Amino acid sequence: SGNANLGEPILTNGFRNKWNIELLANGNLKLRTEGRDFALTNKSVSDGNWHHFSLLVKRSGGFTTFVDGAQNVSGSSQNIGGIAGAKMYLGAKYSRTIPTDANGVATGNPSETIDNHFTGKLDEFRIWNSARSFEQIKRDRFFEIDVETQGLLLYAKFNEEDANVASKGPRYNTRKGDGTVLSYLAELNGASRKFIEDSP
Repeated sequence: SGNANLGEPILTNGFRNKWNIELLANGNLKLRTEGRDFALTNKSVSDGNWHHFSLLVKRSGGFTTFVDGAQNVSGSSQNIGGIAGAKMYLGAKYSRTIPTDANGVATGNPSETIDNHFTGKLDEFRIWNSARSFEQIKRDRFFEIDVETQGLLLYAKFNEEDANVASKGPRYNTRKGDGTVLSYLAELNGASRKFIEDSP
């Protein structure tokens, strides 16, 4: 959920590596990680039009966001960790709370919550392990790319033809540490699938 839960272990980079990107009521996007909030946009992306959003994080000290191929917000990445975990939710917020004592020692079993469901449309979702250049962001925002593209860690196209099992979500591809690309069908959280024809 992006909160600094004392029961979650701190990893080797000094962070818990949990992210939550949220669409606010005013149409802006916000990142919550390690219990801190970072504004990702200063213009609404929920105006009824399709928008391309990109978040570029450089470990040397800064993050930059792009909306529709144009730079939007910049800031320090000093307090932004990585992304790690066995689960990733798109279109909902997953929270795992571990009861702890004053020293951060777990005192009971964790509880899990899935809420803050997204109402809207998503066309694609990509995670890279290398910083994309401004030219790459502008060039690739309208096109599907090869799942074997160097640096592409996770790629969900949300295509109807890739979702060939009615009880599952769309197919996504993820890259293992050895470079092997694996393909899975996403799990659904009780809602039915809906596909549209008007994506860019």
